[in-house]
Amino acid sequence: MSRGRFRSVRRAIRWLHVKFASPGVPERVGLYLHELERSDWDSFQEMVEFFRRQDYSFATVEQYLDTDGGRKVLLSFDDNYRSWFEALDLFDQMDVKGIFYVNSLPLLERTIPEELDAYYDRLGFTGDRTPLRVEELREVAARGHTVGCHTHSHPVLADLNFGDACQEIRRSAELLSDVLAQDVRHFAYPYGMRRHFSEDLRQFCRHQRLTVANGIPAMLHVRPIAQAIQRSPWLISESLKYNVANLCVAGHWFAAATGLSAVA
Repeated sequence: MSRGRFRSVRRAIRWLHVKFASPGVPERVGLYLHELERSDWDSFQEMVEFFRRQDYSFATVEQYLDTDGGRKVLLSFDDNYRSWFEALDLFDQMDVKGIFYVNSLPLLERTIPEELDAYYDRLGFTGDRTPLRVEELREVAARGHTVGCHTHSHPVLADLNFGDACQEIRRSAELLSDVLAQDVRHFAYPYGMRRHFSEDLRQFCRHQRLTVANGIPAMLHVRPIAQAIQRSPWLISESLKYNVANLCVAGHWFAAATGLSAVA
């Protein structure tokens, strides 16, 4: 099937599901974003206020992993953007805490410009390429947020040999632990889909005592698995209605059949 035809099929499946078979927003909602520019703050506040009206609490990662009932949102951010630091007062005003899955390469004060450009090129990010610095990341943690690791340099782990992939994870966790003077116990793999990770790497993370978060849309209705976090993207440039509808799609059957997500 061509890529264009597949997109059309996926859009049709999403529409039919939302229209006729939606189970609603799940009780546990794992969200991930990337940068959070000032121009996005109004949309971010709208999202927070929506969940608050629906009696969701914004949970720490430990609270989210707890199997006790109650409506919970886990707010997470991936990569390394200075806009996170600039939004700390906004998070305080909204009384939300999040987990920041950080790539450690841009954090190093000695990282050369060419390495930074190559890193942000991998992300496809064309905005302000000033990364977080060590003191800024410490401030993020000091303000009550959790810091997790996201590999050192943001490769596709499935494209590396097993040893190199493990080193990307281990190095990131160790560097961040040294910077923060505390253990880093949570990991999200880059790009987030099944094809970007492996069961062998998941076992490695278990041995390292790291939880593993993915980024697969339409999987929030799957029964929780110990030490695993299902997350769905919140597309800050899209409307609240569009994002909420995506959360209502139970796409695990489609993913099992195709290996792909029912939601773009």
